[in-house]
Amino acid sequence: MPFGYLAQQRIFMLIWLVTYPLAIADEYRWASIAVCAVVSFIMLKVDNIGIEIEHPFGTGRHDLPLEAICITIEKNLLEILRRAESRELRPVESPVYNRRSPQTARQHWDATRPRNRSGVAFLGGGDANGGAAAVRG
Repeated sequence: MPFGYLAQQRIFMLIWLVTYPLAIADEYRWASIAVCAVVSFIMLKVDNIGIEIEHPFGTGRHDLPLEAICITIEKNLLEILRRAESRELRPVESPVYNRRSPQTARQHWDATRPRNRSGVAFLGGGDANGGAAAVRG
């Protein structure tokens, strides 16, 4: 957040918190002290939360645990490499791309796509008017 915006917001909040008791003193009398204290606490805490959220990277208690996330990613990548080197990682068998079957992906799609009662096969999306597009086939 730009410094000028931050300074303007804090000055406005300070002026508001100083003049707020004057605005409610007639209505709340002595209770205005407690009301102003609660409202001031809430306003200052919201500002403090904004400051904390503005800088999520660091080593503080409320910052993101980037070191732990990076270590987990490194462990996962090393496990993938270990499996690839030991030949544990094999391609997934697929009925569409199985070498024993001469069926192509297009033939598989044509054979398995949903059809209505009259034999019209539905495509994945809709037409420009919002209805379901269909192809005879």
